[in-house]
Amino acid sequence: MNAPASAPQSALTPQGIAAVRADGFTVFQMRMLDNVDQDGDVVQVSVDGVPMSFLSLTHAGATLEIPLKKGESHTITITAVKDGVGGITLGMSTSVGDLTSRRLAVGESETWTIGFK
Repeated sequence: MNAPASAPQSALTPQGIAAVRADGFTVFQMRMLDNVDQDGDVVQVSVDGVPMSFLSLTHAGATLEIPLKKGESHTITITAVKDGVGGITLGMSTSVGDLTSRRLAVGESETWTIGFK
């Protein structure tokens, strides 16, 4: 996998958030950061098997806002794309709690299942 030169971030406007909530969706927020050394780690975020974004991990972090259908389970997969030095290290604060991944090698991934009522 090759990450694009610049790693885009997803952001919904307040109007976008209101629209998806009114249509039976909720907005899942993920703030992802490099929780060890900021060394150029890059990950790919997939939702229900669909690649959504590449993120370059920094100590400052980046926030993704993902509309998810209420009443269903969804899988969030983080795949290691580029290792700065010593493995990809990732911490996340989400709208449902905080997570820390194990140290990932390029090509490895971690998957979480979430659901909203």
